[in-house]
Amino acid sequence: MITVVLLGAIVMITVSWFAAIVVIAVSNHDDCRPCLNLRVDVRVKAAYEREVVNRHGLLRPYAGMELERELGALVGDGRLSDLFDAVHRLSDALGEQSREKKTQSPPHGDAAMCQYRVRETVREGVMDLAQKRDVTYPRDLVERVMWDYAQGRSAVDKAIDRMGRIRDRAESELNAADTTTERRKLEIANALADRPSWTFQEFDDAVDEHASGVSSGSYARQRYLESVLSEIGYTWHPQADGVFVPTTADFVPDEPDVREKPYVLMDRADKREAVRTDALESAGSTSTRKTKYTVKDAIAVLDGRPNRGTVEQILRTLADTDDQFGWDDDSEVALVESSETPSKTPNDDVSSEMDQLTEATPARRD
Repeated sequence: MITVVLLGAIVMITVSWFAAIVVIAVSNHDDCRPCLNLRVDVRVKAAYEREVVNRHGLLRPYAGMELERELGALVGDGRLSDLFDAVHRLSDALGEQSREKKTQSPPHGDAAMCQYRVRETVREGVMDLAQKRDVTYPRDLVERVMWDYAQGRSAVDKAIDRMGRIRDRAESELNAADTTTERRKLEIANALADRPSWTFQEFDDAVDEHASGVSSGSYARQRYLESVLSEIGYTWHPQADGVFVPTTADFVPDEPDVREKPYVLMDRADKREAVRTDALESAGSTSTRKTKYTVKDAIAVLDGRPNRGTVEQILRTLADTDDQFGWDDDSEVALVESSETPSKTPNDDVSSEMDQLTEATPARRD
């Protein structure tokens, strides 16, 4: 029991330390920071730079500083890397397993020169790691790091998420997890209740400003968003992405379209139903009521979030369990047949009304 209490205390201290990290400052001496000088995909570079500006308001000097930090964490160079090692050791001590998600690979196309300056030891570390991992080009490692950062999966983001899981594991060992989770849920819920609507950003603000012991981010959304919605009787807005409103609002349908549900709230059944609904709608809109529905189509319905393998498995499962679905192994597409007649669109209704007006006999004046 004493060991568990000590581990819990260590977790709390480490989480507080992590929450205080914003930017690891670096010096700007060019003599010890050569240009990276690697060509990376132009879209990856653009996405990375957009995220840097989104986080810091400026591109320079943050783009080079952030990239140096991320690459340093990858190759084990720097104080942040030491902190990550401590996180992993603490995780192992508590028996918490890493849950690194597979992600889509960054796009490949036209290349642009990446000339941000990083420490010489970091640049050398990237080259050495590429050889050890038998990577064709060192730029592949750099692209992966930049792409993860652009998608909100920086090294610090991942570590903070893992620390959140470690903290919850420690609290569970102390028989306090249920109480703590309930308290945080109510703290967030009280901050958002009675508003006509609120957004993801306002949820994050409520977490940071009112929920003690947890920081905003993907972990907090996954852990608390659904329970907060249930607590105060809110749901996602049926037309406005990322907005939440009372379930009693007159524009909230009794059976909302699951495709509009935020991805963070979707379980496995929701994802399957969203793909099924979209595929059948696509088939129903054709004259034959049949269509070939691709993995790419399904990924788009799920906000581009799952990887190809996950979505392909959804389509294969539908083919095995739903008579309206089949699977073509050669083309790797779902064969979908809708049993419903295509519904009229508003334009169809307007055209029909105009036809009736044209054919109508004018009223005779007496």
